[in-house]
Amino acid sequence: MEKSKRFWTEQRKREYIRSAEDNLFIIAGPGTGKTTLLSRRILNQIMGGERLSHFLLIAFTEEAVQEFKQKIKKHLYREIAINREASHRLKKKVHGIDLMHIMTFDDFCLWVLSMKKKETTEEQGKNKIEKAKSGEEAKIGEEAKTGEEKEKSEEVLSVEERCYRLLQEDKALLQVLRRDFSKIYADELQDLNQIQLNILLSLATDKKGKMRHNCLFMVGDPRQTIYQEAEEDKQVFFDMKKKMEEKKNVRVLYL
Repeated sequence: MEKSKRFWTEQRKREYIRSAEDNLFIIAGPGTGKTTLLSRRILNQIMGGERLSHFLLIAFTEEAVQEFKQKIKKHLYREIAINREASHRLKKKVHGIDLMHIMTFDDFCLWVLSMKKKETTEEQGKNKIEKAKSGEEAKIGEEAKTGEEKEKSEEVLSVEERCYRLLQEDKALLQVLRRDFSKIYADELQDLNQIQLNILLSLATDKKGKMRHNCLFMVGDPRQTIYQEAEEDKQVFFDMKKKMEEKKNVRVLYL
């Protein structure tokens, strides 16, 4: 982060965070109102015409998921009350908040894996019909057995590991997710592990590995870590911070 931004007033930092068209890495201590700040930034982007379906917000707990939904609704209702010109359009948005992709990391990974499973099942059904017509019934059994063996071998992996492996192997699926989610938010960054951060970066970068424009918003505070007890796990946050500081289109801010 440039020195000039480091010495901005708190008010100027908050105004910048709400409206900046940059990828942001925010280090926010207790009592800084990061949930409010995050939800107001989302409101600004909704006001600017961003579709609700384009948002992916990763929260750490189910309680946090519900809190974010309520915060975004609260800001929308407030805007409806004071902005008559946009009130009709915003009222429609309120009803879509509960359908936004605001979820825990586990739920997101399970959702991605279920998408792939559905796609695979549909493909297998089509292949089965085609091969049955051409008299290749034996191959159907072999392919089904291979699929079952692969699923069994992956059972030892965590949900996040299976999701990350899938995104590494299935570039078409990764591109679909990149297309669908142009605004990605991650809360409690200090408690995410390396695999989870790798998933975020896979979604927030393009085919060449460059950060997509105004795509990723991350917020956390290493002093508030709860789940990362080992030193190497705590180091993940600082490694991510260093990586973001080296990116030209990422801004690191302290609150």
